[in-house]
Amino acid sequence: MVLSTILLARHVSRLVKVTSVLDPDDTSRLYALSGELFFASTHDIVHAFDYDAVEVRRVEIDLSNARIWDTSAVGALDTVVDKFAQRDIEAVLVGMNRHAERLHTNTTGKVTAH
Repeated sequence: MVLSTILLARHVSRLVKVTSVLDPDDTSRLYALSGELFFASTHDIVHAFDYDAVEVRRVEIDLSNARIWDTSAVGALDTVVDKFAQRDIEAVLVGMNRHAERLHTNTTGKVTAH
């Protein structure tokens, strides 16, 4: 049973997708994140963005099609926002459902992901 759980978590963690669209006025970029965001997908979340290739001052990360399951996912999203901030790019998380907003509000700044 434990092995099945580990294999399922590993499989589902690879179902995180990030798509990117440049705003027509070239001032911002929209990223759409979809999939199940939890402890097993944190590495994929953080490494799904090419931070150095972004040449805008603002990015929006749309989580409308993503499900945030735990504090590890919040830590990963905070790491993404921090990595953009280190490059003087404002990153804004949008489209969270009520559960995700509550989890993010209660957890942000308290956990980290690498």
